[in-house]
Amino acid sequence: GIPWWDISPSLSSAVHVEGTLNSPSVGSEWWSIEIAIPVFEYLRYERFSSNPPTNNSFWRINFSRVQHKVIVHRNEDGSLVYWKDESVPAMNWVWQPTYVNPPDIHLPELWGYLQFSTGSPNSTTIMRDPQWPTRDALMKTYYSLKAYYHQHKQYTADIHTLLSYGLPHYVGEGKCASKPMISVNNCVDHFRHRARGRRGSDGRRGEFSGNGGGSDEVQCSPTFEVTVAACDSRVGIGHVLSDRFLFFTP
Repeated sequence: GIPWWDISPSLSSAVHVEGTLNSPSVGSEWWSIEIAIPVFEYLRYERFSSNPPTNNSFWRINFSRVQHKVIVHRNEDGSLVYWKDESVPAMNWVWQPTYVNPPDIHLPELWGYLQFSTGSPNSTTIMRDPQWPTRDALMKTYYSLKAYYHQHKQYTADIHTLLSYGLPHYVGEGKCASKPMISVNNCVDHFRHRARGRRGSDGRRGEFSGNGGGSDEVQCSPTFEVTVAACDSRVGIGHVLSDRFLFFTP
């Protein structure tokens, strides 16, 4: 992954403060910040593709800013400074709404689109993401399955049931992509036992299932996989697993 905040030693940035920073006695009007992200250096840390963006390609991206209410504090020497008011929750400003409260920037399926273009400013035709209907159906089904699990401690493959747990009807009815196909593994009471130094009649050590003594018990966690086929055959088939991993196959 990207090494912390150091995307590149050549990262260019600029800050402007209209007024005086952290000086209540003088005050300030506004501030601005600009950052030039070095795309080619960023791609060194990309796992799936190192290809630079091309005309009309796009990235999913979002930006977040956390703002705290401040109070004026007087130091022992009489000078005034701003302190963060810990009694008031922070305000979260995001570029693309996350539709949860408080905003959660760690939901990539809700990020906006950054489209690249070689054209002049304000002349670019907006490109639609052909994977969007499939991705939307996958994540809507994912969240309804998680809501069902929160109450029942297991998953269900029944689409009609999930309609009561937040699954939109347009997804359950396959309006924009195929109806979700759900495979579930609810192995709540399944245990795997590994023998400790025990040998079979043939003298070999082995692994077995059962309730024999001298074994380590490992509980199997319930899992699921959702599959949705796109209306556009060029997109392929989308999948999302219970650990949020989303991917496409031909």
